[in-house]
Amino acid sequence: MPSPFWAQHVTRRAALQFFAGVAILFALVGPVYEMAAVRPAPWDLVLFWSAWSGLIAAGWAYGFTHDRRLLPVVILASFLMPPLFGREFWGRAQDPHRTLLFLAVIGLVTLGYILFVYFVSTEGTRSMRMSAEMRLARDIHEKLVPPLALQTPRVDLRGRSEPTTEVGGDLLDAVSNPDRDAVFVADVTGHGVPAGVLMAMVKSAIRVQLSAGVELGRLVGTVNTVLHESTSPALFATFAALQFEPGRVRVAIAGHPPIAWVHAGTGAVELLHNEHPPLGILPAHEFTVRTLPVQAGDTFVVFTDGMTEVRDAAGDEFGQDRFLDLVRRNAQQPLEALERSLFDAVRAFGRQDDDQTLLVVRVRDRGD
Repeated sequence: MPSPFWAQHVTRRAALQFFAGVAILFALVGPVYEMAAVRPAPWDLVLFWSAWSGLIAAGWAYGFTHDRRLLPVVILASFLMPPLFGREFWGRAQDPHRTLLFLAVIGLVTLGYILFVYFVSTEGTRSMRMSAEMRLARDIHEKLVPPLALQTPRVDLRGRSEPTTEVGGDLLDAVSNPDRDAVFVADVTGHGVPAGVLMAMVKSAIRVQLSAGVELGRLVGTVNTVLHESTSPALFATFAALQFEPGRVRVAIAGHPPIAWVHAGTGAVELLHNEHPPLGILPAHEFTVRTLPVQAGDTFVVFTDGMTEVRDAAGDEFGQDRFLDLVRRNAQQPLEALERSLFDAVRAFGRQDDDQTLLVVRVRDRGD
């Protein structure tokens, strides 16, 4: 029966490369046998039996990896063709010393091939399965944290999260209803699958609370309790949330970098600083929420530390001051251009070593 693993996880191109390698490896049987023969054979005969040896070897490999129903055909071809059609080539007299060398070479090649196939069937297969699972995890992550581009009666917003590996620990989301718009960013410690799993847990907990109409301060406290009870002390998440209502914004920050608030009237940048520990550290901590008046044109920039901790070749950090100066100089641009300017500057400065997430929100109307 066909092998389900090869059918599901190995691409056609990779399979063709594998079988071509097997064929080329065993194609040397013909030339090596020719070296052991006393009487030389025509070149076309040598090439024919060399190709036959490679094809038979590839047939054996295909039978064991894809479909064992092919093996009887391969066995017949292996043992019947040489005596029936190859007497002129295989039946020649040979030098005893070179014959022993021929047998030694074929034996070593076969042993090496067996060890190689064993590796592929164990460690190689495990590695390919892990690679396939990581691709699946990447697809799931992209669905959990898709790019945001949203316009409501109250705000315009754009956001993007770029993980360091296939699965990132940064969370970016927005939930809108007729009365308010809630946006939030979280940064889970670490990278990879553990951080991604915790990130998905945070998103689910927040979404459940928002759908139930829970007040923002209570929401943060509930998520904090869930994380503390469900994870080890080494795992926690920084968090920043903005909830826009007519004429005002409610702000909650827990262990997160400050939110940059660019005032439309003056262009001044005000920093909304963190006042609480990250989520998941202190189980009984009381999280507070600030309520601030906003006006049309106000812009809010929320980011994770992956945006500011990038280092150049000399080891210098991009830094929060440089990032905020960039925000100040580009704050009047359309949101798409602002997002692109910030990401481009960070990427041009140095290599990404941490998940990078950016959310930009602009107030459309006071709403009163």
